[in-house]
Amino acid sequence: MSIEETIRAIVREEQQKFLEELKQLLASQQTANKVLKAKEAAAYLNISQSRIYDLAHSEGFPVIWEGRKMLFLQKDLDAWLETQKEA
Repeated sequence: MSIEETIRAIVREEQQKFLEELKQLLASQQTANKVLKAKEAAAYLNISQSRIYDLAHSEGFPVIWEGRKMLFLQKDLDAWLETQKEA
């Protein structure tokens, strides 16, 4: 194998690694910005729907009110969970 072929093989390998990392990063960003309804948020947090309604009416819980409809950003729920671990 010549030096040129070796370099090309290394470049291809590095490109594949970069593309895999990029795919993972994009997937995590899409998940983090996901908007959840109350039922989905309850399932995500592994709590009942009645508990998610109680939490939504408490201070400091990340909820977006759209009229009477509640929406939750998954990244905000993750951040809230982190604060609960510290408490």
